[in-house]
Amino acid sequence: MPCQSNRSSLSRATALAFLCFMVASPAAAQQLTWSPPQMTGATTIRLTTDRTRYVLEPSVDYILKLPDVYARGGLTIQGGRNVTLIGGHIWVPETGATEVGPRRGLLLLDQRGKIHVEGVQIDGPGLSEGIQMGQTYGATVQLQRIFVGHVRARDTVGFTDNHP
Repeated sequence: MPCQSNRSSLSRATALAFLCFMVASPAAAQQLTWSPPQMTGATTIRLTTDRTRYVLEPSVDYILKLPDVYARGGLTIQGGRNVTLIGGHIWVPETGATEVGPRRGLLLLDQRGKIHVEGVQIDGPGLSEGIQMGQTYGATVQLQRIFVGHVRARDTVGFTDNHP
């Protein structure tokens, strides 16, 4: 259902800046803004709780599957061409670490095509940073229906470790 307004009374600049809020029907709420990328011979990897970093071949498409709860201090996905991660829960435990790395929920690095992350919950008592990206090859990053819980810095005065 498109937004409707009486645009005839609005200037062009105002019309371009016009915001329309609507209550979505349950059917509309199920529609995605972006579809996952087209895959060619995708490799499926079931992520395990004993690894926190996955380095993927840059020319291969991947479908990544999280276990019910992935609790190892965050997840790093580096490489891959088109990559999807749909559903799951990344839980960052309190580890006593002072650096941000083990307290980050998700780090996306160096994909070559598109990375599509959808329906993932990121939280836990050690969470200091939700999602960080470093796309040196210009990949498109699609984030949809992501929940990032309470983010905490250890240094809440100077924020030398991270700023929530």
